[in-house]
Amino acid sequence: MSHTSRIDRPRRLGGPASGRDDAVKRLPAMHLAVELSVGGGDTAVVTVTGELDVGTVALLEAVIGPLPGKGVRRLVVAATRLGFCDLSGLRAMYRVHTAMAAAGGGLAIAEATPALRRLLGLFDLIATSPPIRVYGSVGQALREEIGQAEDLRTGPAGSGTAPQGGRSPCQTG
Repeated sequence: MSHTSRIDRPRRLGGPASGRDDAVKRLPAMHLAVELSVGGGDTAVVTVTGELDVGTVALLEAVIGPLPGKGVRRLVVAATRLGFCDLSGLRAMYRVHTAMAAAGGGLAIAEATPALRRLLGLFDLIATSPPIRVYGSVGQALREEIGQAEDLRTGPAGSGTAPQGGRSPCQTG
């Protein structure tokens, strides 16, 4: 099953509040793309691309929020193409992580940028749930978390086929 959603949120510099009406500049629109791959068991991988902030977090919440109620106990977030994440994005991931941890699972992040690793480290200092684990690759996260040998996004290594379950891409921006 495939699902695509896209929201553009332009950013502006200047404007009436800054007194620079003549110097209004448009910055690139912020966007977020979320693609969910669900395996046959209780594990899923979500690939997040773009900028995750207060303006785009609703998409991530819509995709990963219902997963614990649908029997998914383990979620790996592939974050290599996540260019920015603020506290609202991290808070959404921690809510899902806490629900999954209560069921004996959890959320892990693979391929985190240095900035995301720093944000996770700071958040772990005040979080009441177990810390979110961070891995160098999706494959490593799947092996370490559940002993799974295949990446749910691509199927068995070298097969070129998608696994059972499905992919559901969603986008904003």
